[in-house]
Amino acid sequence: EPLVAVCALAQVAADVVASRIGAIAVLRERAGTAPAEAAAAVSALLAGSEVVLVTRAGSQLSATRYEGGERGADIPAGLLLDSAPQDLEDLILGEKTVADLAGVADSTAMSRLGAVRALKKIAKKMRKER
Repeated sequence: EPLVAVCALAQVAADVVASRIGAIAVLRERAGTAPAEAAAAVSALLAGSEVVLVTRAGSQLSATRYEGGERGADIPAGLLLDSAPQDLEDLILGEKTVADLAGVADSTAMSRLGAVRALKKIAKKMRKER
């Protein structure tokens, strides 16, 4: 739910699913600079966390780190896929679609107010666990 809320606040339309390495957001808008803009917007709201943008153009994969709203270093896509969950690899390679996955949440279904409330609730829970 945190990534869904952050996407909603950043006005990034995405389908989000949990994985063993963190949440995966599949962007609805993939043309032009939209993916880079979405990664920058989401990473700007996730202080101290890293976002990895993975894109595919034909058979060419690329992976780039974003932190604090800024583009960072490129990551060898092969290394990323080597440690990625199978669902992520299947999505990237086009062997699965979001519809094939369980537990997918739509960021556009959450209002900005709902996103703020969800993030406050998560933050409160995290403070109690300390």
